[in-house]
Amino acid sequence: MVCPIILKNDLNALETSLSGFLNLLTLLTVIIIDKKNSADQTFYLLIGLGLLCGLSLLARIDNCFLLAIIGMFALTRWGFFKTAIVVLTAFVVVLPWWLYSMLRFGTVIPQSGHAVRLIVQYFDNTSPFNLVSSLYSLVKWLPFAADSVWGVVPGLYVTFFVLAKGGRQAGIYKILFHFPAILLFFFYVFYLPAFWYLSRYYYFIYSLIILDVAMLLALPKEPWTKLFSYCFLSFLLLGYGYSIMQLLQQTKQVVKPGMGNPNGYREVVLGVKPFLLPGDVIGSMQSGAMRYFLPASIKVLNLDGVVNPYSLEANRTNTLKQYVDDQHMLYFYDWKINRNILKARYGAEFNESCFKLIYRAKKQLNHQFSLYRYQSQCP
Repeated sequence: MVCPIILKNDLNALETSLSGFLNLLTLLTVIIIDKKNSADQTFYLLIGLGLLCGLSLLARIDNCFLLAIIGMFALTRWGFFKTAIVVLTAFVVVLPWWLYSMLRFGTVIPQSGHAVRLIVQYFDNTSPFNLVSSLYSLVKWLPFAADSVWGVVPGLYVTFFVLAKGGRQAGIYKILFHFPAILLFFFYVFYLPAFWYLSRYYYFIYSLIILDVAMLLALPKEPWTKLFSYCFLSFLLLGYGYSIMQLLQQTKQVVKPGMGNPNGYREVVLGVKPFLLPGDVIGSMQSGAMRYFLPASIKVLNLDGVVNPYSLEANRTNTLKQYVDDQHMLYFYDWKINRNILKARYGAEFNESCFKLIYRAKKQLNHQFSLYRYQSQCP
């Protein structure tokens, strides 16, 4: 079964699908180990589980919720010695990155979470809004549920019904499936409610819901419940087929709002290349894509603090003007919303004449990159 929201994230060229694959493989390994009794048979599996746990943590830091539940499950079911093998192996895997991160950033915890939280604080969303956004994102696995406000409530009912029935079928292993999902959900509701990222952050939850659907459909059934299962499966397959066809039909134009733009960043970044010379410094919140597609002779300045501790500190203290001036920024290239964030954290009077518009990229959905020539001092 191919779920469009999962497939869409598989194709986003980010760490999402790798993280989800490692999580599912880790869960499978835990179940295999738990069903074996002989220590000789499980020793190498424990080493393998430790490797997977370490790689999962490196793939995405929010996998710590799953790994913590696995650790408690292993300690309770397998004892201290076997759990220690897993933990030590995972520690060896992540140690090189932790050492690098400590030396480079002064912390083993990636600063990207702090940077995104600062962006979230800019929008100043309330907890009810965050909860509504999260519940809306939660139903995106179900065909048509997120297409209108009228589909969200029945979509939530179906989602929680599937989770309850699938969890019952999973038995003791529902601890591994549902507890991490609950922790992940509430983490993104109350601590990091980046609603524009939720469909990517909830990849693991979508995967578990699909597993619950499979377990629900596999239950022994009476004739009438068997008919219901066939109807539900047919609905999913038809809905998924329709959504996937729309996804595949995207070429240069977006045919369905919210499905994303197939052009991505490449066209946007290459469009600005003719305006830049070797040695120029260009700043952007979306610096990763620019660094990837622009020549190495052009310095790309990260301004959202995701990969730049100095920029992160400038965002925290509202001193971005001082920072970009110290770095001799010549150009700013980004979306309007990110320019507004720069303005809010500029730390001085934002003189529009200091930002001279010289180029606009082709509009993508509601976003459009604009290139500005920046002057630290202007009339």
